[in-house]
Order: sequence, then structure tokens, then C-alpha cells
Amino acid sequence: MKNNTGPFEVTDEYYEDLDAAAHELAEAEYQLSLITDGVDIMEKTLMFKADQEYKATTNSNKSLPIELQRREAKRSPEYAHAVRAKAAAKRAQSLAKSKRFDLDKRFDEWRTRSADKRNAGRY
Repeated sequence: MKNNTGPFEVTDEYYEDLDAAAHELAEAEYQLSLITDGVDIMEKTLMFKADQEYKATTNSNKSLPIELQRREAKRSPEYAHAVRAKAAAKRAQSLAKSKRFDLDKRFDEWRTRSADKRNAGRY
């Protein structure tokens, strides 16, 4: 998408940019979905691991309370890395939405300007 200083016009390049922005947004949302699901699965796996370690160290069959399992899971470096990946995916999604919004806004401005030109010629 080029930043032209002149008035915006709808051209083939605009539709190519719009298509590219739609694909970029879809990819960002797909990646965010995958990573979000992965973080949830990782959290449950790490919670289970913390519970198993607790049972092994206490030599009992009692489970570690859920909130303590969750706390232990969130302390792990793997979980922190996954959360950073999720944040990066969320950022990519936000940037793609912003790009799409900008293209839609330019189109709306062009449509209004075009309608004003048509109406100016009638009166």
C-alpha cells in the first residue's frame, strides 16, 4: 500500500491491497487461534505435571489444589515463551485489522467525494 500525497482513487492496486490485507488478517487470526489453543493445552499439561510432581514428593494420593497447579504452570519458561508468542500473534492481528480499517476508510472517503462530485454537477 503506497502513501500517495494526492487524492485517493479506487484502482486495481487498491483492490490488490484490499485482497492482501484480507489474507494477512485471515492468516493472523488463524495463527492467533492456533497459539491460543496451544497455550491452553500447554497450561493444562503443565498443571498435570505439577500435580504429579506434588504427589511424588509428598508420597500421597492427594492432588495439589487447582490454583496452585495453575501458578506452577505459569511459572514455567515454556509457558512464558508461549504467552509471548500469543502476544506477538495478537499484535499481528491488530496491525492487520488496522491496515484493513485504513483501506475501508479510504474507500468511504473516496465514495463520499465521488458522490459529492456527482451531486455538484446536478445543481
